[in-house]
Amino acid sequence: MLFNLTHLQVKLTPEAYGALWPTDRSMRHAIFMDDDYWQNLPRYLIARCPLCGHEYQENLDTYTLFKWNRAANGKHVFHDKGNSVHCEHFVRVHHFINFNGIEPKEKGFEILGCEVPHLMQTLLPDDVGSWAVMHALPICRMEEEGFVPQYTVYMLTYYAGAQDVEVLMDRLRKTSPHWEAFYPPSRQSGELWWDLTHWVREGRLFWLAPDLADLPIQRDGDAAFPYGEIQGRREPYHFSYRSGSLPPFKR
Repeated sequence: MLFNLTHLQVKLTPEAYGALWPTDRSMRHAIFMDDDYWQNLPRYLIARCPLCGHEYQENLDTYTLFKWNRAANGKHVFHDKGNSVHCEHFVRVHHFINFNGIEPKEKGFEILGCEVPHLMQTLLPDDVGSWAVMHALPICRMEEEGFVPQYTVYMLTYYAGAQDVEVLMDRLRKTSPHWEAFYPPSRQSGELWWDLTHWVREGRLFWLAPDLADLPIQRDGDAAFPYGEIQGRREPYHFSYRSGSLPPFKR
């Protein structure tokens, strides 16, 4: 399902976007892109801190899947060149790319993860005051008629009191030392962590209200929670420019 289409920013034509790509460098990794590329990417609000209200913003390439891959240890959604600035309450951000039932035909991107967002038990323990803020944005595919929204990136940003951030990070390093290779909870022991509506009711999961232009943080009212029925692969998948295929769909 495509969420938040009104918040998608398309400011370039396919020709102008293509001109930002250097011809003598790899198309696979965003780190090789010139400053013009980064400066022309749309800047999005990712989350608002539930403690201090700080706006976490980042430059994201929502024109295509080409540059999307694993994030930098949960410090950013897209890349550290996205000019993100965090407050003292920020813990980590975890993103999930959902293909919305479409098998991508693009080459030149590499994704490791699962399509359906879930919460991380390590970052929402009972003995530490911590919260997650959720948001979603469309990602386009380049078609003959231009940039067409096809995919969705879901983002869960974790926050805690300044004195507890390092406590959670220490636990995360012990349980999941390679953040980008983090595997989701098993069906038997982790079903609750897939139930996002439960965590809304528990007061641990907030979201940016998608129907309002300024995207205020929404703290309660699970009946209005828009992300409770997301479909897709729960099992980790790997899709890359090498393989060009996805594993069979499993709920």
